[in-house]
Amino acid sequence: SWRGAGVNAPLPGDRGLSYSAYASKDRNTSGSASLSGRLPAATVSASVAQGEGYGSAGLTANGVAVVHAGGVNFGHSVGETFGLVHIADTRNVGLQGGGSTGSNGYGIVPYLAPYSRDQVSVDTRKTDSDIDIEQTTMEVVPRRGAVPVIAFKGSTGRRIQFELVASNGVAVPLAASVEDADGRQLGITDVRGRAMLFLQQESGALRVKWGKNVCATDYTLPKRDPAKSFQRVRLECQLQNDNRMQATR
Repeated sequence: SWRGAGVNAPLPGDRGLSYSAYASKDRNTSGSASLSGRLPAATVSASVAQGEGYGSAGLTANGVAVVHAGGVNFGHSVGETFGLVHIADTRNVGLQGGGSTGSNGYGIVPYLAPYSRDQVSVDTRKTDSDIDIEQTTMEVVPRRGAVPVIAFKGSTGRRIQFELVASNGVAVPLAASVEDADGRQLGITDVRGRAMLFLQQESGALRVKWGKNVCATDYTLPKRDPAKSFQRVRLECQLQNDNRMQATR
């Protein structure tokens, strides 16, 4: 006969969860297991135990709910002074300290120091690649007990790497400017005529400029592939000036 054995280890992945299990056999057979960890919105623990003639189970969760004009957000303890990050038209943006914004675009930043310059940052490593944040760090000087709203500018779209080839068959050269139909620069090309762009429209027009050359093309984005952080598209653009031989490196 055996007396007992147990195991305690973290779960795979970046979840902050761990588990433990124990079983024993002497005159009777019994066993227990538990799961605990820190999730983005709460600290949780669960346990079960079973033996001859008895059984039990338990679940606990600890956290806070912040009710504000933009909705309700959940998180861990926040302290006397904390903040709310707001990034309109986005969701699930990673924040400093391990939290993230909710479906309403708001997220909790706990434990701000009153009357001090607090840096509030967005964690782009834990943010979907289809979300673009203009500025990832901002400063706030809160009063004691205040809940300031820190607004970041963000947008949701698609990251596409275009391989651009001019209509005379020559690849667009290094450092060509890629613009949208309104003349807003979206990116520049590398040495192979490729440009990584962040687009919010599924279809539209692009203009590529280098030297005296202007090259225009329309695009339609491929079906989204959730397994890829970005997708590649090859485009041929039509040269719109008379000197068609300037498309050289």
